[in-house]
Amino acid sequence: MGPLAMFGRSTDTILLDTLMDSAIGVSLIDRDHRVVRTNAAMDEVNGFACGPNGFDPAREMPDVFAVCHEHVEAVLQVGEPVLCAEITRSAPDGGEETWVCDFLPVMKGDQVEHVMALVRRGRAARRKFDTGAIDPGVIRRGDRLDEARTATP
Repeated sequence: MGPLAMFGRSTDTILLDTLMDSAIGVSLIDRDHRVVRTNAAMDEVNGFACGPNGFDPAREMPDVFAVCHEHVEAVLQVGEPVLCAEITRSAPDGGEETWVCDFLPVMKGDQVEHVMALVRRGRAARRKFDTGAIDPGVIRRGDRLDEARTATP
């Protein structure tokens, strides 16, 4: 028995919980494209909290859903991440804001169970990736979280 098993938590669950505590916006999206879990940073981006029952982004955020839908669907169908997608949407001040988003498969066995969306404000993260300051191989090594859960144990 590994050291984490004696506490009843897998490495993947601990990794998911760590991401949920980060300053990067994190959403967990199910196969029906419903957002089932978000962290506080993503709640701030969205302008509202996810709540215990999740929400339907097509209804709650149709402008964002229209842009993100194709990325989520691509990850669900192919099982490969979509990295550094730029999403532009209306800002609260009436202007526009750009977000850089990664859409990562969350696997259960050999099936994509959820898509994890990681969201950062601005184009700086994109420039770091494009110039080689971030190695895409490093990003890809941790992109599959087997048996991730939608609720903290």
